[in-house]
Amino acid sequence: MKKIFTATLLLSILYSWPTFSSGATIYSAGGHECGEVLEVERKDDRDTILLYQTWLGGYVTATNFLGDFLDSQNATDIDAALSSIWYALINECRADPTQDVYIAAYTAIKSIWDKQ
Repeated sequence: MKKIFTATLLLSILYSWPTFSSGATIYSAGGHECGEVLEVERKDDRDTILLYQTWLGGYVTATNFLGDFLDSQNATDIDAALSSIWYALINECRADPTQDVYIAAYTAIKSIWDKQ
């Protein structure tokens, strides 16, 4: 049990290291390349998939909150199941495995938002 906790802690630290891109600081898994997401998805690495999905859930929450904060009269939350957003992210990553995860997440969320 102690080994599992230690491994999870180390993975969390590794995947939360900030990445600097386009003048913005992208924390955690968002700064990774899509190819990494596709690889853990292919390997069915549940622990690492959960880390990416947790980051994606936080990204969607922040997007919803920021939209409400900036334009409270016209704000529309992303209203989709996290699993649907996850598969939209996977599709974006398949389209361009070299792009950063946060860009794929933005594109996936925007496509869902545009359909609402």
